[in-house]
Order: sequence, then structure tokens, then C-alpha cells
Amino acid sequence: PSLATDNGDLWTHYVYNMLADPEMPVWTGHVVPLSVSYPSSVGLGTTHVAVHVGDASGPVAGAHVCLSKDEDDYEVGVTDAAGNVSLPMTVETTGSVRIVATALNHGRFDNSIPVAAAAAPYVVFNTQTVDDDATGGTSGNADGVIDAGETIDLTAQVKNTGGLAANNVTLALRTTQPGVTITDSLATVGNVAAGATKTAGEAFRVV
Repeated sequence: PSLATDNGDLWTHYVYNMLADPEMPVWTGHVVPLSVSYPSSVGLGTTHVAVHVGDASGPVAGAHVCLSKDEDDYEVGVTDAAGNVSLPMTVETTGSVRIVATALNHGRFDNSIPVAAAAAPYVVFNTQTVDDDATGGTSGNADGVIDAGETIDLTAQVKNTGGLAANNVTLALRTTQPGVTITDSLATVGNVAAGATKTAGEAFRVV
């Protein structure tokens, strides 16, 4: 009688509990802690972060190493026979980069690498505003979203995440995408103080 109330979801849980998920790594020995070495800090921009993974017996080959930071970047690599891997990490904001390393029969390593503030200006894209209200030369449905067939004005905002002011900042928008034409590709921002955001004085025209 109990079979009458059984369903697919119930049997799915039985399968996972009895046989496990086929994507789940299977432990074949005692858990050993990982020893991971990496730079004490990373700077703004693109940096090749060298990571070494080992344990009490020596280098660990085949360990997966992941570096991530908010919306900046996400990089994954696998250590070689010497336990080494180098990952090209792009960091555009201050804070810290999370580093995670995992390997078969080893405990998970999870830590962070501080981002060193730049002693120089470092300007990055922050956000944008889309004008598709069908006035002033644009065409669209005025929903603030880029749709196929529209002619839009795109106004960029930048942020200076560096430690010094950035002077006389100008922007250029380029594309190699077929079907997209940029008829006005330059915009002037001017001076941006350290830690400040600023919106460009002109919009890019995209058709």
C-alpha cells in the first residue's frame, strides 16, 4: 500500500543517499590538510598569481585552485606535477581576492589575498546609462535596455580605484561585432579624484 504514495522525488532521494551523486568525488583515504603558498598581496590590474599546493609528503599534483573577486574576475587552474599553477587574475577594485584549493583526499583550503591599493590612478568602468527614447537622434522603445534594431546613446560612468587623481580622462568605445556600428566613439570625462566616480560628458552613439 505504501507504494501508492511513492513518487519520483522520493526515489531520487533514495538513489542519492544509497548510491550518491555521480558528480561527487569519492574519498579513498584519510583527509590530509593542504599547504598552499601564494603572494602576500596582489595589485590592481592583471597579475599572474603563482600558487603552490603541497602537503606533508610534498607537492600535490592535480589540485584545483580558484581565484575570485566579486565582479572583477574568476580564474581556475590545476596544479602540475610540481604542485604549481599560475593564474592571470584581473583586479579592478580594492578589497581581497578569495583563494580556494581542493584535491582528492585533502581538506579544502579557503583563504583570501589582500589587494594592495595602487599608488597611482587606476580608472575602471563602473556603470552606464542607455538612452533609447527616440529623441535627439536615438530610436527605440524608451525602456533603457539595448534591443536589436535600436539606435542608442550610451553614457559611461567610471571610477578611479587608484590612490591618486586621474587627470584628463577620455574614453573610446570600439567593437568588432558584425552588425554594430559606433558613430560617435569618443567621450570626455576630465579629472577623477582618487576613489571617486564620474560620468562622461558625452554619450557614445551606437547603431
